[in-house]
Amino acid sequence: DTLLCMWIMKLLADRSNQEIIFSPKPFVDKAGNGLHHHILLRDVHTGENIFANKDLDSNNNNADKLSEICRQGIAGLLKYADDITAVFVATQESFDRLKPGFEAPIFKCWDFSNRTALVRVPEAGSLEATRFEYRGGDLSGSVHLLGAVLLAAVLAGIEEGLTLVPNTDTNIEKLSDEERKERGIGAVPLTIFDCITVLKTSH
Repeated sequence: DTLLCMWIMKLLADRSNQEIIFSPKPFVDKAGNGLHHHILLRDVHTGENIFANKDLDSNNNNADKLSEICRQGIAGLLKYADDITAVFVATQESFDRLKPGFEAPIFKCWDFSNRTALVRVPEAGSLEATRFEYRGGDLSGSVHLLGAVLLAAVLAGIEEGLTLVPNTDTNIEKLSDEERKERGIGAVPLTIFDCITVLKTSH
């Protein structure tokens, strides 16, 4: 769907003698082009949303509305965020985009309607629409590879039974380095050399 959408947009732009730019950071002083992935898991037999806590009637923003599998999936994305970043970045523009102040989250934490969190649980009209969103990716590399590594991280979190850390309900970018360190919040790799180091040891 992503590639089809990109192809159609390029065709429409060409008809107007314009060019569509999908690069991560085409303009220094403006927000870049991200590729956010909304992830939702349904039971193949019943169609029910596996990420929603069926025992909770409220749709309030708290971790209780998320099923255990959902929390494990988010934990997987956070644990393997370094690996995910190292896989999808393909140009220096990726790192130019991953800077505070331009809605390109770099800090490994999660929250609800918090655009500074790497993983976000957006507001949903119902529990059946419960999902989470990985906001770190871009279109510099392979769309298929990014999707595959995101799926692998979510499944790893579920298979490993990871415990999800508490959500960070504040603007992470405004926290000091000391405050982020106290909360155990680190950044994804921010240079190609850091990514190479990650790939040398990542399975």
